Amino acid sequence: MVVDLLLAHGARLENAIPLHEAAAIPAEIGCRIPMMRHLLDRGADINALDGGRNGYHVLGTP
Repeated sequence: MVVDLLLAHGARLENAIPLHEAAAIPAEIGCRIPMMRHLLDRGADINALDGGRNGYHVLGTP
């Protein structure tokens, strides 16, 4: 996965809002839940807030 490649090269989950972005994947693509599960397995904070850094801030935490 690209996520694993980025993490292997120093990307830090706490410097982004990966769960918010994964939750925004259209359901018809079908990878939303597996990606969210994978991010949680890799250490993403399930209680992280996006702080209004993207257009999804009105939705809150997924």
